[in-house]
Amino acid sequence: MSFAEPKYVENKDDCWFYHVMDLPGIGTVGDSWDLRGRITDYTGGVELAGRRVLDVGTASGFLTFEMERQRAEVVSFDADSPLRSFLLPMRGGMFTENRQHWADHYEGVLRKLNNSYWLAHRLYGSRARVCYGDVYDIPADIGNFDIALVGQILVHLSDPVRALSSIMDRCRDYIIITEGMLDRDEPVAALCARARDRNPWSWWHYSIGLYREIFALAGWKIERVNRAKYRCIASGSPPQIELTTIVARRLP
Repeated sequence: MSFAEPKYVENKDDCWFYHVMDLPGIGTVGDSWDLRGRITDYTGGVELAGRRVLDVGTASGFLTFEMERQRAEVVSFDADSPLRSFLLPMRGGMFTENRQHWADHYEGVLRKLNNSYWLAHRLYGSRARVCYGDVYDIPADIGNFDIALVGQILVHLSDPVRALSSIMDRCRDYIIITEGMLDRDEPVAALCARARDRNPWSWWHYSIGLYREIFALAGWKIERVNRAKYRCIASGSPPQIELTTIVARRLP
């Protein structure tokens, strides 16, 4: 089976928390996204209780643990190696000039992110299982899911459609995507990165119309679209960022 063995993590200094969380015995941690109290908005109001859910791009696991509180059975999925990442080509950037050197550096960041998940997993008494792998080829042996939650990872992928195809293969009923999106009916994409900003991490924002066509091609239908603002405390970011949630359902 492709599930990872649980990792015992004791020291929060060995962690990097992508999500703001209130950890028993430790207190508030996290320095990027504060989604506390917003799980219903973020998941588009889909009923989670009794469902088997795949949390794609789990990071520190906040969404996994919140969905468990909603009585879902959750499997968390994340990258197994920095070499799964492919950044925009940026002249002078470490990734472009020496990808292996970049991967060796980023390996430590990824391990601290994984540590934050396992520390929270233990302190919350979570029963979620974890799979580390390739989002473009999610292993079949983790089983099928009623719901897949794809929270703010597509923007970081060079080929979001290929990732969605892999996720569809594992999902029976609902796919929930929460991302920055273009509020347009035309099936178009916009490049997020700008050369002046020197940010190689953000690839695409798709329009709602593009998602609608991709899902229609694959035999799915978008049932609803919600927009909401979420608190971001990352350095240099605006305090509130609007995200769009689409809920797509597989057609009979």
